[in-house]
Amino acid sequence: MLAATAPAPRRAAVEAVEKNSRAAARTESAAHAYAHVTKVLVERHESRPTEADVLSYAAAKKPVEAICSLAMICKVPPELIESLLDEQRREPFMMMCKAANFKWPTVRALIEMREPPGPALQNALTKACEDFNRIAPAVARQALNLWQKKAG
Repeated sequence: MLAATAPAPRRAAVEAVEKNSRAAARTESAAHAYAHVTKVLVERHESRPTEADVLSYAAAKKPVEAICSLAMICKVPPELIESLLDEQRREPFMMMCKAANFKWPTVRALIEMREPPGPALQNALTKACEDFNRIAPAVARQALNLWQKKAG
């Protein structure tokens, strides 16, 4: 790439620009994919996907469809759903699901969709279920309102 041919003092700067360009391309590509899938889902579900649709997509390991459906239900950008789902802490993501009135099996399927199977996942799911059941619906709705305002 360009970094290999640049003089030593400039190599780090060139590498940083190339890395940021690749990250920007991935972000742009994701945004394009989300826009396309959202358009398809609007037609498929008449702009009203349901929790059952999200569960079906998650169980089928179709993350873009699951993320876009949840985003449509919550009226937030898909990128927000993805960032919450990818966070180390699951509470914000689970608050979004609680605000959407989702039940634990759907939340579990969404988590399993993104995590490798194994004993660590099973332990994490047990704790996540307990945490999900402790989230007060009113608090979850307040958090969703904040996310909607921030995105709006």
